[in-house]
Amino acid sequence: MSAQTLTRPSVRDGEFHHLCPKCGESYATGMEHVDPKILAMHMSDHRPYCPAVAVDVPWVFNDGGRELAGFQGSAGDCVTRAIAIAVGLDYRQVYDELAKRNAAKGGKRSARNGMPTKIATAFLAEHGWAWVPTMTIGSGTTVHLRPDELPGGPVIVRLSKHVCAVLDGVVNDTYDPSRGGTRAVYGYWIPAP
Repeated sequence: MSAQTLTRPSVRDGEFHHLCPKCGESYATGMEHVDPKILAMHMSDHRPYCPAVAVDVPWVFNDGGRELAGFQGSAGDCVTRAIAIAVGLDYRQVYDELAKRNAAKGGKRSARNGMPTKIATAFLAEHGWAWVPTMTIGSGTTVHLRPDELPGGPVIVRLSKHVCAVLDGVVNDTYDPSRGGTRAVYGYWIPAP
């Protein structure tokens, strides 16, 4: 990035515009000179929309066996679905076990609308899976939902308010949650070595 990009912005509509060093698009800052910290914040905010960064992430529709198990309609069952897909277990079996554990901890006897991470982690550990954190306080995003940043094989990925299965780089879910490969991964579960 040249100093000129930072010190000589164009002015449009009374706003200072700087060029994104990734894609060349301009963005308004409201300031003539941009502090590198502000530029870094912009890049963090701009990344999901930057065509220079976004990629096509392979995705296939997979409900994990929900419909075959007799469930109808939509639900916030991403944890159950991801475990059934990646571990290769029956959807109903996973649903019932997670619901039972959730009720034992004082929660609802349902796995329909979310599941505490501690319950999912304990269940996966019993099936030989290990948690790998990818983000710590203050670290920022280090891994994104894209095949070149995740391990091969089956992976269960934890995102903001969502969990999905990735099998050999292909997202298996009821929709594509990748945001063009820019969605932050908080961590993932993999089969323990």
